[in-house]
Amino acid sequence: MNNKDTNSKIADLQQQLDTYNIDACIISSSDPHGSEYISAHWQCRQWLSGFTGSAGTLVVTKTKAALWTDGRYFIQAEAELKNTNIKLVKQGIADSLDINNWLTKELKPNSTIGLDGTTFSYNTVKNFMALANKQTAFKFNTSIDLTTNIWLDRPKLPANKVFIHDTKFSGKTYKQKISSLRKKLKQLNCNASLIASLDEIAWLVNMRGADIQHNPVFLSYAFVSLTETIIFANKNIFGKQELKYLQENKILLLEYNAVFEFLKTIDSKHTFFIDNNTTNYTLYTYIKNNYKHESGISPVAELKAIKNNVEIKQMQLCHIEDGIAVVKFMFWLQQELRNNKKVTEITAGDYITATRQKMNNFVTTSFPPIVAYKENGAICHYQATAKSSKVIKGNGLLLIDSGGQYLTGTTDITRAIACSKLTTEEQNDYTLVLKSHIALASFIFPKDTLGIQLDAIARGSLWRNKINFNHGTGHGVGFFLCVHEGPQSISPRYNKTTIKPGMVITNEPGIYRDMKHGVRLENIMLVVKAGDSEFGDFYKLEPLTLAPFDKQAINFAMLDTSEITWLNSYHDKVYRKLNNHLDPETRNWLREQTSKVET
Repeated sequence: MNNKDTNSKIADLQQQLDTYNIDACIISSSDPHGSEYISAHWQCRQWLSGFTGSAGTLVVTKTKAALWTDGRYFIQAEAELKNTNIKLVKQGIADSLDINNWLTKELKPNSTIGLDGTTFSYNTVKNFMALANKQTAFKFNTSIDLTTNIWLDRPKLPANKVFIHDTKFSGKTYKQKISSLRKKLKQLNCNASLIASLDEIAWLVNMRGADIQHNPVFLSYAFVSLTETIIFANKNIFGKQELKYLQENKILLLEYNAVFEFLKTIDSKHTFFIDNNTTNYTLYTYIKNNYKHESGISPVAELKAIKNNVEIKQMQLCHIEDGIAVVKFMFWLQQELRNNKKVTEITAGDYITATRQKMNNFVTTSFPPIVAYKENGAICHYQATAKSSKVIKGNGLLLIDSGGQYLTGTTDITRAIACSKLTTEEQNDYTLVLKSHIALASFIFPKDTLGIQLDAIARGSLWRNKINFNHGTGHGVGFFLCVHEGPQSISPRYNKTTIKPGMVITNEPGIYRDMKHGVRLENIMLVVKAGDSEFGDFYKLEPLTLAPFDKQAINFAMLDTSEITWLNSYHDKVYRKLNNHLDPETRNWLREQTSKVET
């Protein structure tokens, strides 16, 4: 998208503000389900601004436009908004105004702010409405989508086929899951729930789809009471086998948009539980105004965050498949570079996807592969384009973040690879990130530990060198679902969800030096019991991801004996799990990559 297109679209939107007597509008990066990745139909913010990152909010007044995004996307947003009339506002940076303060500064009292309430969570809109105080007297129109009138070729809603996810993978039947959910609802003094989060619905009914790229989910809502389950979705996406499955499990199927009318017909005596972070404002407000309700973290999210024994076993198998693919890619890359073959960021990304596609249980990628050479690695969520793609040639670091969706689980792995020689700074940065990774991977912590506490453990090696990074250290990962899953996280942001056995979570510290390089080292970890004592239960993190770290990039003088011992143990596990699945040449390469380092 060129800048002229972006500016003309913003101008068209500003004309819509005049037409509908609205002084400012707020455009989200989400859909009615709080999804991180969204179908093309709801990519209004991206279509208007040209900014392609997954997180950001666009605000447009009659004379100005600004876009808010977080530290993962600062460099990318600066590049994509360059020469447009949209100002970049960096969230979390000192002196940066938040949206509320910016609007207070830009708008006159009694101004009207418009937004599409179906694309914002209730909590987000409630925060915006804090603007409507005595001084501003701002008004809100929460039922208007101004983009529709100017996005004339807007894509239609996706309608891809769904399929049943076999219990041999999921470990629990729908009936077992719905029984657990209803038990939780009773404990919460509720007898109904409206579920909007797509991965929660897919998990609950053991079905998967393809309505959102990289996420095996389907557009839907779910109503669950103590006696019935109703799915609201496009009926055409269900085949005979899937319809029979729904019937056998007594799940009623209604059309996707029927959810709004349905809520008007049910008994007012229902007491709902609704997640105010994932339920859109329009739905939440209707329930809040018409029914008794409780709110908080979705009980479905809490249930699916704790993987059952079958899921854990399947994920271990999944990471063997993924590890085979990643190791084959790493060996191929080294051979290509040694033989002076032309490899670009795009062709490298295509190759790692191709290696995964050969695995038995592979379905699709879990996100677009990030392949970033040298200074491109400083852009956390960089995506190579025909214009930006570098030829991987010469010295420097190559950062590769990729993952797959398998019937047996979801993967997400990042490695930085030394391409020939590294500078002292590059090698030291790699080693500092490895030290941070090992600090978390080897840490033992008591029951009821929060993610924010573990985050500080991971950052210690960096903070001692006055270095930091602008993203969380870890996120939950779904089981053949979304690559980013809550409610658990390891982050500087407070999260009341404690880290529990059965959860899977990433360990991915990083260092990013603008216009130089980026390092991020990521494994998926399983939370397991570490034993108990007179002081209670203790937990630890067990790596699921299987791929070597690049010993060529490590300054071993910076590692202590315990860190080298951890690295040797991890590399031994990688070799033992993968070697029998590799051809002799690749096996010999992996043996060298995972060979023991003397302490």
